[in-house]
Amino acid sequence: MDKKDSDIVLLCRYLIRFLNIYMPPFSIKIIQKLDDYLLEQMEQLNQNSTDFCYSEKTPQEIEEHQDKFCSADEIKHWVLAIQDEKIIGRLAVFKREIALEGKRVTLGGIGKVKVRDDKRRQGVASKLVQEAMPLFLQMSCDLVYLCTNINNPIMVKFYGKYGFKHFVPGCTYLGKSGKQYLELGAMFAPVNQEVFEWLFNHSEPFSIGCGNW
Repeated sequence: MDKKDSDIVLLCRYLIRFLNIYMPPFSIKIIQKLDDYLLEQMEQLNQNSTDFCYSEKTPQEIEEHQDKFCSADEIKHWVLAIQDEKIIGRLAVFKREIALEGKRVTLGGIGKVKVRDDKRRQGVASKLVQEAMPLFLQMSCDLVYLCTNINNPIMVKFYGKYGFKHFVPGCTYLGKSGKQYLELGAMFAPVNQEVFEWLFNHSEPFSIGCGNW
């Protein structure tokens, strides 16, 4: 084997290594309801992800978290990342009707985003959001909402790639208990551009209904 052939082989090996690291073979599955098997898989995902670890929270923090995020009945779709027949990432797609200054608006939402710790930085979350966004058009939503840590520039930049913009005044919502909360990490993306622009002309918080996503 001459030097040229050797260089080609070496290049191929580097390409294979690159693809194995940065382009793992996972598939995306969109479903409306979780069966018992998927529920078990979801619980395993929760155990292998440290986004919100109940074991590290006080009882008061857990109670407040459950009070805030109380809208599981509004989940219309689950977007799942599957690898080796196991869920390595997930995202929930929500929908509800709200009123903004008497204007009826169909609000879509992204929530419950989670990727297994050892599968992060491999494009899983990006693919989940990419697959979720067309669903809001199919559901005739006007806006897509999510909440994130707005002080984390990485998260703001990540969601910004999909059209999300920070709504500085924030949003209010009611918890399951009836307590009102203010969410300052609210971001919105347009489905209906006219409604999106109308929203961002406002300078006061507005209510997104009952439960955060």
